[in-house]
Amino acid sequence: MKLRSATLLDELIKLKGFNQTSLAEAAVCSRQMIGNLVNEHETGCGQLLAGRICSALEEPIDKLFIPDPAMPKSDGSAIVRPRRPYRGRRRQTS
Repeated sequence: MKLRSATLLDELIKLKGFNQTSLAEAAVCSRQMIGNLVNEHETGCGQLLAGRICSALEEPIDKLFIPDPAMPKSDGSAIVRPRRPYRGRRRQTS
């Protein structure tokens, strides 16, 4: 999905009482990704992330994003989930 306007995204973040970090937490993405969208280092993102950003901001997706045929649709399979910590014992080397 292609971002319609970085300025609009920045204004909505402030209007809704978010900052980039809190929006990133609500949208389950990195703060850097939100910053890149606001600062126009990135021009868009996947459909899943666009939906999560709009959901956090309580705005319709078509207000912030337009479909971009060059970007593949996300089926959710590329979601990076946190790894569980290793709970086993480490081998001791002699």
